[in-house]
Amino acid sequence: MSAAGRCSSGATYISSAEGKLLSVHLSPEVALRISVEIQSRARKHSGTGRDQEIGGLLLGNVRQSSESLVISVEGLEVVSISHIRGESWAPAERDRKRLVTVLKKFRTRGSEKPAVVGWFRTHTRPGLYLDNRDFELVKSFFPDPSCVALLIRPDPSNPMAGFFFWEAGEMQRSQPYHSFPFNDLLLASAATTVASPVAAKAVHPGVPAKRARVSLAKPLANSGSWRKKAVLIAPVAAGLAFGVFWDPQPLVRARQVDLAKIISSVKDEP
Repeated sequence: MSAAGRCSSGATYISSAEGKLLSVHLSPEVALRISVEIQSRARKHSGTGRDQEIGGLLLGNVRQSSESLVISVEGLEVVSISHIRGESWAPAERDRKRLVTVLKKFRTRGSEKPAVVGWFRTHTRPGLYLDNRDFELVKSFFPDPSCVALLIRPDPSNPMAGFFFWEAGEMQRSQPYHSFPFNDLLLASAATTVASPVAAKAVHPGVPAKRARVSLAKPLANSGSWRKKAVLIAPVAAGLAFGVFWDPQPLVRARQVDLAKIISSVKDEP
């Protein structure tokens, strides 16, 4: 079993035991939006000592061929919660009802619109991991094997991020297979303005392999100024957004999340 040989900044590649390549492409524009939301929340709570996490839905497309599965994250929807459980982004019962409403909105948008491909949250705690509440949320709202979780640690000096994947009904939760510098994607966003990619229909990918290895692009070497780095990153960013590393195959719609079951599982407020 060998890891993928071709990698791009901001894209996590996993080579499965069966030889099927699983990759996630995170758009630089999405990274920029998350960064803006983080800064906005920090300004709102400046001087209060509060450090609330933010979270929401990842939007995009899932495509596959006989050899590869590609998840493209092209948008997001921030979902505000009550934070009655503290600073963590841990939706309570009332927040879960709001989450169901948001999921329903995206299900009824039409097949040519970006679909929900997972969720994200910032991680203001030590490390980078999914806790028990996170995993319970994933099992309830994002059970499809093609759904991913993205965590971002907003460290001012060195923000890091990592993806978590379904693997035969489980997830490695203690840490991502590999974390990557979030600033690399922010540089790419500053370097280029890319038109919105054409939405592709999703497919139901099946269950990924039980074991996987990750190969991630190394950060760019210091090239003097951020402008030089941006010029180097720009072609990669364009490639990520437009999927030039993807060999298109006939596509079919993925299985939709059964919202009726989700809604029935959410308890009424007292």
